[in-house]
Amino acid sequence: MNPFDPGARAADVPIALGGDPNPLDSAGEFEAACGPKELTALRLRLRSNGYHPVPVVGAHIVTNSAGKRPNMTAWETECLNATQVKIESWSWSQPDCTNTGLLCGQIVGVDIDVLDATLSAALLARASDLFGHSPLRRIGRAPKTLLVYRVETLHKKVVR
Repeated sequence: MNPFDPGARAADVPIALGGDPNPLDSAGEFEAACGPKELTALRLRLRSNGYHPVPVVGAHIVTNSAGKRPNMTAWETECLNATQVKIESWSWSQPDCTNTGLLCGQIVGVDIDVLDATLSAALLARASDLFGHSPLRRIGRAPKTLLVYRVETLHKKVVR
């Protein structure tokens, strides 16, 4: 399967090219350590891999949900239709947005929001059994983990 095919499963799609570390592996450490050029390059790489990057307000900004929420109006539509030029403009039009999210719909997240390491490991194993391996993981406050999967059918958010 072509890893850049929008129908590819997450396990088939490399988010980082050329041996770069997976930018989802840490809680914003990549973004905190880089400037606007590197952040733009990351977002463009995500776009070239079939994802829709979302500029998210940095955790350093004093606001509700800092580090977790976009700042732009109609961000769902803006990010879904963002061209290379639009993504490049975010470094100056959205200067407080130093984090990057991914627009869901074609991707879903399995959020293992558990602090008990044993239970978290068991849930990660169960998710792998049910959905397959996902190299796209975000670990924030370990052992909490978010697994990202590409889906064939669009999904709305499900909370359990």
